[in-house]
Amino acid sequence: MIDISYEIGGKKINPNNLKDALERAVVAAVTDGIKKKIKSTRCLDHNGSARIKVKGRSLSDLSMEVSGCCNSFIEKVKKELS
Repeated sequence: MIDISYEIGGKKINPNNLKDALERAVVAAVTDGIKKKIKSTRCLDHNGSARIKVKGRSLSDLSMEVSGCCNSFIEKVKKELS
């Protein structure tokens, strides 16, 4: 299972607790896009899945950090996300 977390303005957020409908829509679209691109991607050597941290100063300035069980798997995930 893909682990996707969000950090906006230096604070970890729970997408389900966002009160603003537009912010919820942005986070949902980002989450759906990530899941579509890497939903079945697993490390063939370790059977691990990806951990994605989406972070930025605001929802209009987001970047992703990818982590996983090994460097080759992390590179594979980054390639699929680009």
